[in-house]
Amino acid sequence: MPELDAGDDARILGMGGSAKALSIHSDSCADSVLGFSELEDDEPPLDQKHLNLVHEELEKLNIATDVINKLEVQLDGARACFREIQASWSEKLKELSKKYSSAIAKARPYYEAKVQERKLRDESQRAAIRFERATSLLAVAKQQVALTQDSLNRQTTVHPECLEVLNHHIQRVNEAEEERLASGDEHRAISERLMALADQIRKMEKDQRSSIKKSRTYFDQRLEFTRVLERQKELILRLEAEVRQKKCDYTTSLRNLERISDSIHEQRSIGGGSARDPPANPPPYQPTAPPPYEDDDGRYAINHETDEVIGPVLCLMRANGCADWPQRPAGLGSGVILLAQQLIGGGERREPETTSSQ
Repeated sequence: MPELDAGDDARILGMGGSAKALSIHSDSCADSVLGFSELEDDEPPLDQKHLNLVHEELEKLNIATDVINKLEVQLDGARACFREIQASWSEKLKELSKKYSSAIAKARPYYEAKVQERKLRDESQRAAIRFERATSLLAVAKQQVALTQDSLNRQTTVHPECLEVLNHHIQRVNEAEEERLASGDEHRAISERLMALADQIRKMEKDQRSSIKKSRTYFDQRLEFTRVLERQKELILRLEAEVRQKKCDYTTSLRNLERISDSIHEQRSIGGGSARDPPANPPPYQPTAPPPYEDDDGRYAINHETDEVIGPVLCLMRANGCADWPQRPAGLGSGVILLAQQLIGGGERREPETTSSQ
């Protein structure tokens, strides 16, 4: 997750050194934020356009700060819930594993085969959809070829452009035919594997009927455990993505304030008579959708291969994953947040919430 660095705090604090007792509705407030001393009486005050730009960016900082604090409270709660779910369900599965250890060992191949069967059925369905789509595309492409050939037959002079269109349609026919054949072969191969696996399942069900029945409770609980942890993992990753997005918005507003400050300083340094045009408005504030959340560091990885004790039981994080949960700085630079809130609130002081230890 990208964090705001100390340089961001230093830039805004440097620009806002004299802004502590100023209201956002005053010209002197904007002057202070942009680094203009109140003692510079010979300098003209900021025009309304510059004031509006500064006020807009400060409002964005204030909004982003509030949203980030709320999201990080939710994120800490989701992480704590993940740890609680992991601990409670792991204890349940350990007890069941001790109680039905022999039956579980005998029935495990059966339940693993059932899981594999479900996966093969899903793959078979996807291959069937591919085949149907390719068949439809092939029919459309053949129809386009027929129409193009009919049009060429009616023409007295064949134009190169028409031949190019015909070749394009013929190429689409060939591609659709290749896709249809490939998807058909894939579907047949999956169907054969599925039939062979179904025979194995029936044989195991007949040979280990008693063990399968005794261990059913354990494997049902184990499957539910997986589903619960997966849902909680998705929530955590979504919240982390939203926090990243809001911190990007926050950083963008800091950069915009710095750009406005540099532009005004430059105008004042070259004199009012030859000043350049005021800076263009920064891009409008349009929060984008957060990036797709990913579990790149594997902190919430779920292991399905083994199932002894806590980590092996289907869906646990690695042994150190929960105990040593990476603690990220939840708060942004406190000086920057406090300054923005003082300015936006017209003097009302609000301490930013910090939701996790630095």
